[in-house]
Amino acid sequence: MLMAMMKLRRKILWVALVVVILTAIAYEFQPYRILAIRGDSMFPTLKNGDWMLVDTAAYRLAPVRNGDVVVLHHGDTTYVKRVVAVPGDEILMVRSPEASAVLIPLRMVIPAIELCRNHAETRLERLIIADNEFYAIGDNRTASFDSRDFGPIPCDEIIGRVVLPHLP
Repeated sequence: MLMAMMKLRRKILWVALVVVILTAIAYEFQPYRILAIRGDSMFPTLKNGDWMLVDTAAYRLAPVRNGDVVVLHHGDTTYVKRVVAVPGDEILMVRSPEASAVLIPLRMVIPAIELCRNHAETRLERLIIADNEFYAIGDNRTASFDSRDFGPIPCDEIIGRVVLPHLP
């Protein structure tokens, strides 16, 4: 009887250990996460307090694309931003005292040059996005701390792509 109880106890411990290990693996490799929006950098697309569904496996097989809304971890902070340039893209920054950094697609070079002619303190900066990097900014340009401030972001800092931006 004592042997039978010890065997049963051993079986229960093994089952419990397997359940704990499988739970840890499932949590680590879960393809989706639900996250809350903090701040107004993506307004009006996403509002402070909104909940969103993030596909954490989206970029394992597919590349980051322009227009994707991504969750990324840069430094000690998690951000939600829109990708506006991917590897190989060329962008032009217009920096002035009024607007510290305004992103302009390269096809807008002529208007940017005209802006620089009209404002002596304005300068242009040309940037080509390197392999394994992307450039992301918030939809609410005036309230967003993003690539205009800290530069291109390594692709390995992406947590996932926002697939459902407004969860109930």
